[in-house]
Amino acid sequence: MAALLAQKPSSVPAPKSRSTEPRPLAAYELAGREPCWQCGEPPVEGTHAWDDRGPFQLLSNHTFKCAAGHGWTHSTDGG
Repeated sequence: MAALLAQKPSSVPAPKSRSTEPRPLAAYELAGREPCWQCGEPPVEGTHAWDDRGPFQLLSNHTFKCAAGHGWTHSTDGG
């Protein structure tokens, strides 16, 4: 029993995060996206980033802006 208690636990490295910094979306990536909820116009700019919140919690985060300056977000967990 004493031998088991004296053993040091093995060091397991923490998993590497898969989070990314937001990257600008190209025009073709904005085409067909959901329109602005305030004015109904399509987005003219946006970003995409991955947010790693732990096991089974990798979120895809999009931010958008229309020509009028309204902003909105859309996040999915891959489902």
